[in-house]
Amino acid sequence: MNLKLLTPATDEPVALEEFKAHARIDDSGDDADVGGKVLAARVHVENITNRALITSTWQAFFRHWPGTRWEDGRVNDPVFRIPLGNLQSVTSVTFTDSTGTQQTVDPSTYEVDLLAGEILLATGAAWPAAAMKRANPICITFVCGWTVDTVPQAIKAAIELLAAHWYRNREAVTIGRTTVESMPLKMAVDALITPYILWKF
Repeated sequence: MNLKLLTPATDEPVALEEFKAHARIDDSGDDADVGGKVLAARVHVENITNRALITSTWQAFFRHWPGTRWEDGRVNDPVFRIPLGNLQSVTSVTFTDSTGTQQTVDPSTYEVDLLAGEILLATGAAWPAAAMKRANPICITFVCGWTVDTVPQAIKAAIELLAAHWYRNREAVTIGRTTVESMPLKMAVDALITPYILWKF
């Protein structure tokens, strides 16, 4: 599965002024640098948790319909599992046929389970049988992420801890001649975000 970001988030989980209050930063002279550290911390947390933290629109590309049976008898996943967490809606399911024409799947063909983040075949329905192009023919456009006011406080705290550390320590933390990671910081961030990691199997 491949992913493409269509519409990025327009807000950050931690606003600039909110972070400055946390970090005890009173002036605005470093706002550009501070904002950059907050953004970097948010991206880091997204990468670790495998989530899109704030509402954004994505496309996920698949090669086969769910439940496809292989020549050796194996059957792939019976559902489309939508990544990045907090699925809000599915805009469309399309596929490109072998002639290069994009076709939209009738929404009555499938059901969307927002809680599980899955798309299931509707009862009595069937996925299109038309021959498809080989490279990522199926495209699912979806909206996911938390709204700003529903981001868990633990996620926000992890972003604040990382951004404050990177703002105050412009280079790697060192002890003697050995460059090391700040273990207390790492332990704190890990403890905050681990419950929100979407594990990949």
